[in-house]
Amino acid sequence: MSSSSENNNNAQQQHPSSSNDQARQGQGLVGGFMDRMFGSFMDRQRLDRLEQCRDIEYCLQDCLQAKSSGTKVQDDNFGMEDISSGIRMLRYYQWRDNTDKVKNDSDKMDTQQEEKSEKPAVIPSCAKQQHSLWGCRSVALACGVDLVNLRTCFLQYDKDQVLAVGDTNYDGSNNVPDMGKPPIPCREQQRLLGECITRNAAELEQRLQKRRQKK
Repeated sequence: MSSSSENNNNAQQQHPSSSNDQARQGQGLVGGFMDRMFGSFMDRQRLDRLEQCRDIEYCLQDCLQAKSSGTKVQDDNFGMEDISSGIRMLRYYQWRDNTDKVKNDSDKMDTQQEEKSEKPAVIPSCAKQQHSLWGCRSVALACGVDLVNLRTCFLQYDKDQVLAVGDTNYDGSNNVPDMGKPPIPCREQQRLLGECITRNAAELEQRLQKRRQKK
């Protein structure tokens, strides 16, 4: 055996963990890179989903404008049924009109139009748009557990009872019940969902800012 081979063997015997350490270090570098790439991909997905929530926000703005002006309407959707993000949230909360499920049945469609024409015009509460917007944001920002808890709570109420109350508590501003107003359904669950969204949105912004600084 050559002297160089003997030296290499002696070096490995003296430092048996050196090669293992180098291997682990290499795996750590690759793993860290993959984590950063995966994290960046997930954050781009979150931004894309938040962008889709803007469609619901536009519906909410139209509704609030009608509400502030005292405009009475028969259809309180304000375009929610015309956008995919709105339909998803209405379906999730089970707030879609039952007649929407039978649009292929012409006879039932005629009945739907008759019922709609008989529906009294009222000033919208905009609760449907408010809850849908926060729900959409929660999906984008990984607050699924709190969203499920809120939905479970909502389902304990009658649909009209939830949608009649325009006040919400996602920002924690309505923690104390106002005796002069209707009670807010699932007040605590709304607050917890809002806290999760606010926290995760702030963390997302911090990550994005760090990436911008590295460029």
